Amino acid sequence: MCQRATGAPTVAWGTVPVAAFRYSKGSPAIYPSSMRYQREFCAMCGTSIVFRGQRAPRFVDFTLASLDTPTAIEPEYHIWRMSRIPWFETTDNLPRHADAGPDQP
Repeated sequence: MCQRATGAPTVAWGTVPVAAFRYSKGSPAIYPSSMRYQREFCAMCGTSIVFRGQRAPRFVDFTLASLDTPTAIEPEYHIWRMSRIPWFETTDNLPRHADAGPDQP
């Protein structure tokens, strides 16, 4: 039996300017997830890699778990806490934001 979880899944993301991001090998599969945004993923295994705007994006959001060394990037804050899974709580002292926080467009 499957149960639908409440809240959004917890995923660690990094954000960089478009010019600072590149794929080191291969090309992603692209899924237009809405009229404004697309998701990029590995066409072989399905790993989610990138979320970005479809038209002239300034930034690229990428999943830290998709990196060869995900621990190389230290988090600075937590965002979208209003949609977190209720039973998940981090134990660090980083700033927390209910919405996009410092990532507001």
